[in-house]
Amino acid sequence: MYIRGSLRTGLLILLFSFGALAQELTLDQILKKNDEALGGAEVLQSMQTMQRTAKMATIQTALYLKRPGGWRSEITTVGGMRLISARQDRNSWMFNPLQTPAFQTRERNMPDGWVESAMASQIQWLAGLKATGAAVELLGKEQVKDALAYLIKVTPKDDVSTTYYVDAVTFLTVKARSRIQEGARSIDSESNYGDFRKVDGITVAHSIENKMSGDVTGTSQESVEKISVNAPMDDSLFKAPTEEMIAEMSRGITLKGRLENISVHGEALVGNLIGDSPDRPVAVYLPPSYDKEPNRRYPVVYFLHGFGGTNETYTRPALPSSITVPAEKAFAAGAREMILVVPNAFTTFIGSMYSNSVTTGDWETFIAKDLVAYIDSHYRTIPERASRGLAGHSMGGYGTFRLAMKHPEVFSSMYSMSPCCMPPTMNPQAQLMALVAAIKDRKDIEKADFPVQAMMASAAAWSPNPKKPPFYLDLPIENGKPQPEIIAKWAANAPLAMVHQYIPNLRKYRAISFDIGDKDITVAQGEDVMLQASKDMDRILRDYGVEHTFEIYEGDHTNRIPLRVEIRLIPFFSQNLVFPAER
Repeated sequence: MYIRGSLRTGLLILLFSFGALAQELTLDQILKKNDEALGGAEVLQSMQTMQRTAKMATIQTALYLKRPGGWRSEITTVGGMRLISARQDRNSWMFNPLQTPAFQTRERNMPDGWVESAMASQIQWLAGLKATGAAVELLGKEQVKDALAYLIKVTPKDDVSTTYYVDAVTFLTVKARSRIQEGARSIDSESNYGDFRKVDGITVAHSIENKMSGDVTGTSQESVEKISVNAPMDDSLFKAPTEEMIAEMSRGITLKGRLENISVHGEALVGNLIGDSPDRPVAVYLPPSYDKEPNRRYPVVYFLHGFGGTNETYTRPALPSSITVPAEKAFAAGAREMILVVPNAFTTFIGSMYSNSVTTGDWETFIAKDLVAYIDSHYRTIPERASRGLAGHSMGGYGTFRLAMKHPEVFSSMYSMSPCCMPPTMNPQAQLMALVAAIKDRKDIEKADFPVQAMMASAAAWSPNPKKPPFYLDLPIENGKPQPEIIAKWAANAPLAMVHQYIPNLRKYRAISFDIGDKDITVAQGEDVMLQASKDMDRILRDYGVEHTFEIYEGDHTNRIPLRVEIRLIPFFSQNLVFPAER
């Protein structure tokens, strides 16, 4: 059931025509009308169970509620990792692959009616919240978009207050706001509700836009895929799992190979002006046979992670962007085993762009020289270019093209996944650059939105300025005016501009491949930049006759990383790197 359109407009006009009728409603009258809008008090009070599944970006969520004391929440990532929390009465447990141990239990007394309160919160049933002991207060009225709304403040016992914005015509909640205090951090949360439909006699929002501001910022869109009320629900959902069940949940989290997290000194990074440590964390994945065959040597693939990520983001088995679990699946399917190396390029600016800059350090030389030399001297590698591969995702995909063009003497094969930052930026966005210019300290960088962080990292990498503390960088727009010299510096660092100078180097590679999802779209200046840039690189290489493969697959920027690693990246290097028997 959709509550929108001309009926709503007509009712609103009628409401105002009869002399501020809405102003005369008391809190109890508003709560009663909210009951009726949701489906009626009798239907609402009869709720015994509730199941809700929803999708938000790259995660799937599921919630199970059963009176009087059953609660279970599941979060499943695109890579298949599951985080589960559950409670039955005072006994709770959690399975979280990101913590040690993954399975933990706890006892905690819960207030009476806590499940009923959770059900009421899911459908924004205000009288239901009041019935569980929450304090409810009418604050007044406020315009929300094109409608008048009542502001109802609800404060559950020992919990955070939430202000609900109840539409003065439909009496459904269209917005909710609260402030969460976590230690010294303050987070303002806002949810906007829409797409109301009747489900099992109850009106439920199926579209929720969630916004956070303050010390944590972000926006996400949540789509409810299914919700059911009073469906049979087994108590076993809430009980602690057996050892066999824990083992099943842990499947795919434990590696057959070995993952080492080491530190590698980067002489090329010493003296960077921003003061980041030249001693970089590095993840080294050793395949299953490494410890079993002490005389065997292995090719190495150097994998460059994306912006905002780290060496752990792309190697910890439980994480959705991890390359280690899909690599082992590829080995099990017949791909030859290799060592994987992922350096940590997370900097003060959230990412290094794998470029050479006095501000952040010479990341090109660190990867191609310092890191390769260390790995060759500490692990059983095949220390030859024919046995070295270079790969990366997003910012790392950009870095893969950049380093491959400049260092064919080090690497022989390259695979770039969803590369960013490919085309020259000739028309920087003034509004975005103004936000970057407003950054005053490192805390501002941490709190900034992704586009602001990315532009600042790009400036630190491509237009460093040793005479401009505290960040030692120039922006392509200063005080609202374009800076042609800086714009030219940025353009010179774009692979689509660089590639023409490095065609002879690219011809030296045994194999070149890159891919991108058909929904990997970043709109800027009216263009689908990411996807089109990869198409342009494919065209340029074809025009020059440079052997390569390029694939557009079904997917977005991140949701196919594990699958692409398993079925494309690892088999690619298995086929094109030189292994011991071939030497």
